[in-house]
Amino acid sequence: MSDALLPIRRLIETARLHPGGAMPTESHRSRPIPMALGDAAAVAFLFAPTRLQAGAGLWVFPPTYRAVINARTGTFDEMRRVGPADFGLDHDPGRALGTFGLAEGVTAEQYLALEERLLDAYDALLPWFFGGDPAARASATVRRLAEDFRSAFAVVGEGVLRPYYRSLGRPFFTWIDSLAG
Repeated sequence: MSDALLPIRRLIETARLHPGGAMPTESHRSRPIPMALGDAAAVAFLFAPTRLQAGAGLWVFPPTYRAVINARTGTFDEMRRVGPADFGLDHDPGRALGTFGLAEGVTAEQYLALEERLLDAYDALLPWFFGGDPAARASATVRRLAEDFRSAFAVVGEGVLRPYYRSLGRPFFTWIDSLAG
């Protein structure tokens, strides 16, 4: 078995097919959330109910499921029901958190380009994050990647889910913030 991490696009595809395939059509799958599952490098995905409303956009509700995939093997390790309290949040599960869509002034082409930059940044940063290499702090390349990740995530990450990302992925997002300055 290799210690190398699988490409983030492959992990996303695994989440789309396996846990995502069991979710209702109206579910939204989050961006990958790097985390440790015991001693294993993993990425979690949150699944949140949505409702599309003409003229208003895609309403996103608090996540109801969390899936975890091993980042080295691609195995689907865990699926469990969650609610806001599991994240230390007091959102009403029956009320939408808000809408998700293109940020003001961002075209679809710009969004897709930022999404590609974000995925590339995941692939470049995750070995440093999971490796716990202290040299990452001194590396201008890693700091630049963290800045790129943070700026792309600010646009393509779902702002309405940000408290959930920050709660579940606290070590990762704290690490990104410490590098990006």
